Amino acid sequence: SDWVYEPLQHWNMGANQYEFTAYTPIEAGTPAIDNNHLLSVSGINSINQVDLVMAYTLVPQADFGQVVTLNFKHALAAVNFSFQLREGYTYVNTYDINNIRWNNVHTQGTFTMNRGTISATPTGNPGTSNAVNVNTDLLVIPQTAEATLAFSLIINGVSKEITKTVAIDWEPGYKY
Repeated sequence: SDWVYEPLQHWNMGANQYEFTAYTPIEAGTPAIDNNHLLSVSGINSINQVDLVMAYTLVPQADFGQVVTLNFKHALAAVNFSFQLREGYTYVNTYDINNIRWNNVHTQGTFTMNRGTISATPTGNPGTSNAVNVNTDLLVIPQTAEATLAFSLIINGVSKEITKTVAIDWEPGYKY
């Protein structure tokens, strides 16, 4: 009951093939346009951390009337954070890493799928991504840029802000 297919259509047995496109999530204000095999979804905002997946399936006439299998692909990229001490360095004090975020990254974008190939176009001005914890993936708009990774390092209750400039090259569907 969560899927919407409009306008309702039936198999045309005289056709040679059908091409299906789909995407999720469907949120208010997330318009999608299907134009000559191109599915475009705009207004995606990675700040709300909801994944976007898109699918394309070609159905030949021999399979008309059968169940249509949609193989969804992730349109956003994911960044996972892990930290380790330098080799040979031991640390016996208590430390905590949190409030991880990217500065100077696009947080909005438009996505286009052309027969199964997803491309992302960042939109708007670069900003700051959501803050996450070390064990949480951060969903991001695919893009190439020079960004600043920032996080809070707390050692024995004393907090220090750490920043590092990083060249990023995030592609749809990859985890970094």
